[in-house]
Amino acid sequence: MTLSNGRKNAKNYIAQALSPAKELKVDLDEKEKTARVSVAPEELSLAIGKEGQNVRLASKLTGYRIEIEGDDKLSKVPIDVKPPVKKLRQMFKYQQKSFKNQKRILLR
Repeated sequence: MTLSNGRKNAKNYIAQALSPAKELKVDLDEKEKTARVSVAPEELSLAIGKEGQNVRLASKLTGYRIEIEGDDKLSKVPIDVKPPVKKLRQMFKYQQKSFKNQKRILLR
C-alpha cells in the first residue's frame, strides 16, 4: 500500500494506529523510512498495543519502521506519582519471559 499524500498522511496513519495513546509525537525520516514516535510513558503500552499489534499495523500501512519510546515531556502525570522506570522494565521483562514460556508449553 502506498500513501498518496506522502509525509503528512504517513504521520496521520501512524498517529491513528497508535491512537489509544493521546499524547504522542511522530517524526519521520523519509530517507531511512523510519518513524520515531514519542509517547507519554504512562501511555506507552496503549500505543504499542497487545503484543505490538498497533505498531505492526502502523508499520504495514505506511512502510515505515517504527521506533517508539516514552517521553517524560509528554506526560501529564506529576513526577512524584510515576512508578519507578526500573521496576516497570523488570515487570515487562518478566511478562515477556512468562509469555515465551507459555508459548513453548503450548507448542509441545
